[in-house]
Amino acid sequence: MKNFRIKNSFSIVPKVGFFTTSLLLTAVSAIYIYSPVERTNAAQITVSGNEGYESISLSTNDMVNIDIVPTASQDVYSSTNTLTISNSCSHGATVSMTTSSSSNKLTRIGSDALTKDINPTTGSNLVDSSWGYSVNNGTNYYAVPNISGTPANIYNSSQAAYGDVVNVKYGVKADYNLPSGTYVNDVIYTISVNPACLAYQINWNYSGGAAESGVDYPATLQFGDTIDLTAFAPERAGFDFVGWSNGSSTFTGTETNANINPYNNTQITMTAQWEEIPTLSRISSMQDMTTRVCDYSAANETATIEDARDHNTYTIKKLADGKCWMTQNLRIIDKIITSADSNLPSGESWTVPASSSNGFDSYNTNNAYINSNYGGYYTVYTATAGWGTNTVSSGDSPKSICPKGWKMPSIDDYVALTNKYNSVSALMGDPGFVLSGAIHHSALGSTGTAAGYWSSTTYSTTQNRGFYISNSEYLTGDSANYEKYVGRAVRCLAE
Repeated sequence: MKNFRIKNSFSIVPKVGFFTTSLLLTAVSAIYIYSPVERTNAAQITVSGNEGYESISLSTNDMVNIDIVPTASQDVYSSTNTLTISNSCSHGATVSMTTSSSSNKLTRIGSDALTKDINPTTGSNLVDSSWGYSVNNGTNYYAVPNISGTPANIYNSSQAAYGDVVNVKYGVKADYNLPSGTYVNDVIYTISVNPACLAYQINWNYSGGAAESGVDYPATLQFGDTIDLTAFAPERAGFDFVGWSNGSSTFTGTETNANINPYNNTQITMTAQWEEIPTLSRISSMQDMTTRVCDYSAANETATIEDARDHNTYTIKKLADGKCWMTQNLRIIDKIITSADSNLPSGESWTVPASSSNGFDSYNTNNAYINSNYGGYYTVYTATAGWGTNTVSSGDSPKSICPKGWKMPSIDDYVALTNKYNSVSALMGDPGFVLSGAIHHSALGSTGTAAGYWSSTTYSTTQNRGFYISNSEYLTGDSANYEKYVGRAVRCLAE
């Protein structure tokens, strides 16, 4: 909607024994408006700037003059203001008019005590000393409503129209009883396109997902309106919602005040954007593991991936306890590992030594040994990256030589796993535990008959908890305690 005003000015001056009255209407010509950008209420749009796809323009002649020679017969004197209307709204538009104030009288300018007002006409024609308007050379005259009244419709189109002409004729019925002077009021033309042209259609494409239950997605919005996109986040199993695209602009879905139709199209499609949540079979390195990766992986999902630190590959699997385990023993050696690639606190590093069978006979020694058949063997001091010394008597190690995203299982993790499999043969099958034995005093023994796996849980200053299995169908987790300097295998569990 656009308002602009025309000042009605009646000048009454004496002329050779008679009075001459002039009605002067001034207007800015070729005023262009565009709709809409700002809603003031449900049915009214205030237009500002070059916005919207629907446009309407209105031009008038610059000045209207009415020359009146007052006589006792009170003749009607008039002149016509020509409005040219162009409207691109396919549903049409209207033009209405009111005065700009609560009064629709013509008021005489001046400080004397003479007559001040020319009243609006009553009914459908001019009465004595009154003024009014008619449309398109009609013979009837009507009062221009005041600003608080119902506007007078002077144009109504149900379709787009270009160059429509409306003739608004202003008339005054006056005799020589009116004193000389200038009588004024302002007329406001209000231009409104059909509300159907002030809104655009929204199609929501969930791209394989679905809207949240109970959430209504709007089918239309007013041009220039904004929307809180955080209220509209569809769902799709196995995917993260990462925003919307309307074909020309993208949105993250976190915008609380988004204009999703910046180019003012009559119809847009908002298409959901997704990122597939990685699972075990979709990650490329051990260091890509996260809690969500395991959570979204299927039961028994299996993959073989690379440890980025030394390019060894490991088979990993989501086991019956719902957790993701390495099903092969860790075998990293001769590497400086850091918090960027390993299970270490930020900024820390640790050196995993070269393979050697010597030194597995004293506490706080950094020892590692790799066997081609059974993988790696480590002291607790090495497996916990220096944490598991003989001064630590309890607790779970906060770090290990496992890859980033993985940890050494606690004794409770092992107990939970054995509750799901409950036999050595089952653990050797699905989880891939092997009877790798142990190394002590430079000798590797018990291979093929028993195995001990370090946990992150300390038992005392000299012993650490471990998980033990043997070929005699013996397994234990909560009561196997071993000297910290013995070389035992390490399995890593996704954090």
